[in-house]
Amino acid sequence: MSVAKPISSPPVDQTIENKVGAGAISSEVDHTDILSDDIEVLLSHPEFSDVILVVNGEKIPANKALLAVRKVTFRGLLYGGLKESGDGEVVLNQINVFAFRIVLRYLYTAKLTLSDYEEDQLLEILSVAHQYCVNDLQHAIADYLKGFLQLPTNEVSQLLSSLDTFSIDELSKFRAIRAWIMAHKELQIDTEEMIMGCVRLPHITRDALVKEVRESGLLKAETILNAMEKRIRMFKEEEEKKKKNTLSTVM
Repeated sequence: MSVAKPISSPPVDQTIENKVGAGAISSEVDHTDILSDDIEVLLSHPEFSDVILVVNGEKIPANKALLAVRKVTFRGLLYGGLKESGDGEVVLNQINVFAFRIVLRYLYTAKLTLSDYEEDQLLEILSVAHQYCVNDLQHAIADYLKGFLQLPTNEVSQLLSSLDTFSIDELSKFRAIRAWIMAHKELQIDTEEMIMGCVRLPHITRDALVKEVRESGLLKAETILNAMEKRIRMFKEEEEKKKKNTLSTVM
């Protein structure tokens, strides 16, 4: 009497494919959108934060580990170079708060709708992204702003000169011009004349003049030194005015 051979079962994956059709169901689970939305919740729940970023005097709760994993720059700031105060605060000066919040949200979610912002706001965001080496966001904004990067020299200068000081500061103007110059390396441009024509250098902090403006190589050392000296004179004159106003009020 012959014994029937057991019927071998097909592999589980093959069985599923036969039932629903090859390729109908993916073996990959991708819920990154849900993850992104969940992580964004951290921004609106300060009780989950473990560090306070003080940006130009405004306190912003954040998460050290998340920022450190996202960008090496923040790893150095939060776990290395910048020390927290006793209150767990890290002070970041000379940064546009509005733009910093946008970049921070991008670091948490990896999402940003560029069309929601005006050109001058995008230049501010680009400036902060550059400062903290958020390269992927920099490239995305640069691609979106190709119209700006393709403007002729005179139009770039006119645009930046016409921007209100309250919408974009002088350091951000400098960074915008630097981005434009880097995109036009083939042109014979008098970079010093171009920058001096639309950026008020004395309104840039001494640290930024030394570290960022000087290191760009776009201006002579003498020009930067003159800007620093003028900045000192400006502050002295401002102090004198305050003293006179105080005296006149008392009298």
